[in-house]
Amino acid sequence: MATEVAVATDERVRQTAFLGRLLSRPELGALVGLVVVYAFFAIAAYDNNFLSWTVTAAILNRAAPLGIIAVAVALLMIAGEFDLSVGSILGFAGMAIMVLVTPSEGGGFGWALWPAVAMALVLSIITGLLNGWLVVTTRLPSFIITLGTLFVFRGLTIAVTRLRTNRTQLGGLDDVPGFELAESIFATRISLFGGSFNLSV
Repeated sequence: MATEVAVATDERVRQTAFLGRLLSRPELGALVGLVVVYAFFAIAAYDNNFLSWTVTAAILNRAAPLGIIAVAVALLMIAGEFDLSVGSILGFAGMAIMVLVTPSEGGGFGWALWPAVAMALVLSIITGLLNGWLVVTTRLPSFIITLGTLFVFRGLTIAVTRLRTNRTQLGGLDDVPGFELAESIFATRISLFGGSFNLSV
């Protein structure tokens, strides 16, 4: 009898320890939050076809780009730092591609798409290195440094585009040489169960 009680007690201790370790993990809270929010909208918007694959595809298509950006931001936050300039750098990189591929008669540089993408990537990497160097050398909080970078690149995005093309909105990306290959790699669509899922980077 005493042996059975000891075994039962030992089993309860193991279960409690496992549950304690599980509850201490921050990703569990995110998962529970996701399930609760999804369940709420599945009940509240059931009549609007929320549980269909079409709506699921639309939600995931919107969430994927944010998730890609969130990975890098999460790594910084784990390290105790923060980057407020991510959104501005994203916009700047996109506009840099557009200015580089816009024909010279439209005020751009007339590049092909792949060299423009490579240049936007190089500019973004240099910006990240500059942010890191300023945080390390000045010992200012990364919040302050990247807040300044946010405003600088938001202004540069508008100023350079307007200076070169006299516009702030550029189009015609699908006419640029190399677009078909880039679209097939970075922006293909998969139809699954009646929903159209974007494979977007």
